[in-house]
Amino acid sequence: MLEIQIGQALDAFVREHGGGVQQTYFAGETAKGLRLLELTARRYDVVVTNPPYMSSTNMNLNLKNLIKNEYSIANRDLYACFIQRCTECVKERGRLGMIAQQSFMFISSYEKLREHLRKTIAIEVVSHVGTQAFEEVTGAKVNTALFVFRPEEDAQARQKAVGTYFRLVKEPDSDSKRRRFEEALANLRAGKDDPVVYRYRQADFDAIPGSPWVYWITPGLRRVFEEFPKLGEIAQPGVGLQTADNFRFLRYWWEPGIRRIGFDCRNAQEAQATGKRWFPYMKGGAFKRWYGNQEYVVNWERDGEEICGFRPYSVIRNPDYYFRRGVTWTDLTSGRFSARLSPGGFIFDVKGSSAFPEDIALVLGLLNSSFTCYALNLLNPTLSFQVGDLARLPVPANSSEVLANLVDQAIALAKADSEDSETTWDFIAPPDWPDGIRQVAQRHARLAEIERQIDEEVYRLYGICGEDRRAIEAELAEEGTAADADTNEEPEEADAEDS
Repeated sequence: MLEIQIGQALDAFVREHGGGVQQTYFAGETAKGLRLLELTARRYDVVVTNPPYMSSTNMNLNLKNLIKNEYSIANRDLYACFIQRCTECVKERGRLGMIAQQSFMFISSYEKLREHLRKTIAIEVVSHVGTQAFEEVTGAKVNTALFVFRPEEDAQARQKAVGTYFRLVKEPDSDSKRRRFEEALANLRAGKDDPVVYRYRQADFDAIPGSPWVYWITPGLRRVFEEFPKLGEIAQPGVGLQTADNFRFLRYWWEPGIRRIGFDCRNAQEAQATGKRWFPYMKGGAFKRWYGNQEYVVNWERDGEEICGFRPYSVIRNPDYYFRRGVTWTDLTSGRFSARLSPGGFIFDVKGSSAFPEDIALVLGLLNSSFTCYALNLLNPTLSFQVGDLARLPVPANSSEVLANLVDQAIALAKADSEDSETTWDFIAPPDWPDGIRQVAQRHARLAEIERQIDEEVYRLYGICGEDRRAIEAELAEEGTAADADTNEEPEEADAEDS
């Protein structure tokens, strides 16, 4: 009736104003606009799409503003906006089917999108394909998931909904993923169990902060996330300085030379009092546990006067934590996660994000354990670990002297490696030949044994049973093999540009 009344009102408008060209044009364009509104308001029984992909960093200003204003919970990438929009286009008993990047299922940036979906849809099926989903797309940059959702208004029904998940991430290529999916599907139809098929109740995702869709977690490991405090509650991880021009503001330590570097400053006041221009800088780096990757210095003369003057391009985050003793890690990795001691006197950046707990040995031991490597893959199974992922890690309420002693030994052994390397400022002398080489091998073997003992102690502190431990170790063994094959690929979903 309303549409008929609007049409009659437009006709009356044209007649009243003499039916001129302008009036007729206005009426025609208004009618087109109403038809467009009708189309955009329409709901469908089935919506199926392969959405466009574009990171927000690659959007022009108009598109970025539109996405920011209209799709604020999904504005990291265009595909996520399409997920949100398409859920609005499905009728109550309809179905939405999409193929998309897997990142919306896990990373902290999409926590609000997951919350929105949990309030509107029930997950019916997810085929978690991971990398190598397409023959023509190689490497680890494209991580794919296919899914079917249905709108569900009843909150209880959503919470109780049990989805079916196909975990195909371990298959090496697109053809093997297809064959494995068909095999699993045939087993389901025949009433047989299949190890790549998981049934998971939607409400159980809430066990982990941020509700990532970790459908393959065991009940025992889910209990660890439910019962233990989180790292963010005892030492909130944070990102640091972003210079916006590393070529201008950073140097390797040997470029200015030792005498021009302000070492061992405990705070900004001490740093200014030295009158130095260059100060040690934590910048992530290659895989290295316990100690090391101390190669860079940053121009922080007069409390960073020159970098501060480079704003708004430079971004200075968490300056109150500069120079403190803490724990740092590399946020991008194609293999296992690695954390190191930040011994004090350092400024840190985005790629060398850090935390500053009271019990450094506890946190450093946990971060370099097999459990944390497994847990981080649950929280964010991509190659870029955000500070939000670290903040959600469960932490035992109490440490132990055993763990503290083992961590101290691990740091000392790793520092001895640094003293053998000519590119570090800890350098003393290279190992002698051949006795020194044998000693280095023995030191590495000793460190491997200490790391094994740290794993044992961490499992004990969490109360992780043998069955759950075997699940962790099996998962890590398979992921290690896959990571070795993709070490040269670009990481997915970097949290911030390294600039």
